[in-house]
Amino acid sequence: MLTQDEMRARVLPAGAPPERWLAWKRHFESGPPKELERLARAFDLDTARVLDVGCGHARHLLHFSPASLGIDRVADHVEFARALGLRAEVRDLDTLGWNLGLGDFDLVWIADLLAFVDDPVALFASLPAVLAPKGRIVVHEWLWPERETAAELLARLVPDGRDALHHPLHRRRLTEPVLAELLDAAGLEREPDGEHAVEPAALGRLLRGFAPARTIVVRPRRTAPPAPRKSDAEPIHVLEPRRSVPVRRGAQPERARAAGVRDRGAAGTERQPAVRARRDAEGRPRRDADGRARGDAPRPRRG
Repeated sequence: MLTQDEMRARVLPAGAPPERWLAWKRHFESGPPKELERLARAFDLDTARVLDVGCGHARHLLHFSPASLGIDRVADHVEFARALGLRAEVRDLDTLGWNLGLGDFDLVWIADLLAFVDDPVALFASLPAVLAPKGRIVVHEWLWPERETAAELLARLVPDGRDALHHPLHRRRLTEPVLAELLDAAGLEREPDGEHAVEPAALGRLLRGFAPARTIVVRPRRTAPPAPRKSDAEPIHVLEPRRSVPVRRGAQPERARAAGVRDRGAAGTERQPAVRARRDAEGRPRRDADGRARGDAPRPRRG
C-alpha cells in the first residue's frame, strides 16, 4: 500500500489542475483506506491481480498492483483513474456480458456498490467467471443492523454514516440476512472473519458487539464430494433371463416329479402315492384310463 506522501505525489503532481485538488480533498486526504489494511495482511496486494468493480475515483485502485484493473460505468471516473497511470475501463455492470474479455484475477474488490446496482444477484453470479483458481471476492459494504433504532445509532457513530444510511440513490438497505440471501442465490459462500473499517480502532471493537462486519471474504460455493463408487475390481452381479427348457409330450415336469405328481398329459390318471394308498386301504378298486375297475371284464361293444 502507498503512504500518504506517495499518494500525494501520484494525485497532486506539479501543476495539477483544480479538479485534482477537489478529488484529493474528497477521496485521498484522509490517508490510505483502513479497509485495505487487513486485506494487505491477508493478500499480497503488490503482486495480486485485483479487479476493482465500481472503482470510482480510484481511491482503492491506487493501492493495488499495476496488473490490476478498475471498471466503472461513469466515463469521468475512468478518465481520472487513467490520468493517475492506472488501468481502467468503462463497463456497465447492469448489462449482460460486462465481464467478457477481462481475464482472470486473484481478487475481486467490491466497495459500497451493492446498494446502487439493479440486480446484485446477477452481479455476484457473474464474478466467478473472472476469478483465477483459488481466487476470492472481497465485499466491503455498509451492513446495517435489522432494528431501525440500532441502524440509526450506528449511523451517528461511524464516519459518513448518516449519508450512507439515507442516501437518495440507494436501491436497498443491506443487512446481514439480506447479504446472505444474495450470496446463496448466486452460488457463493462466505468465509469466516470480517473487520470493521471505522476510525478509531477502539470504536471498531465496540461496534463488533451489535453491528455486522463490513469487510467480508467470499468464494464460490464448494460442491459436496461425489458418493464413492464401487471399484471395477469388485464383482458385478447381472441378472440373466431365465431360459425355458422344452418339455417332451408325456414327460413329467421336474417339480411335479419332486412332489410325486404325474403330468396330466401322461398316460393314466393315477395321482399321488398317498391317494393310491388310501384307496387300497378302503378297498376301493383302481380304475383304468377308460373308467373301468381293474380286473373287470371288458364291456361289450355295441353294434
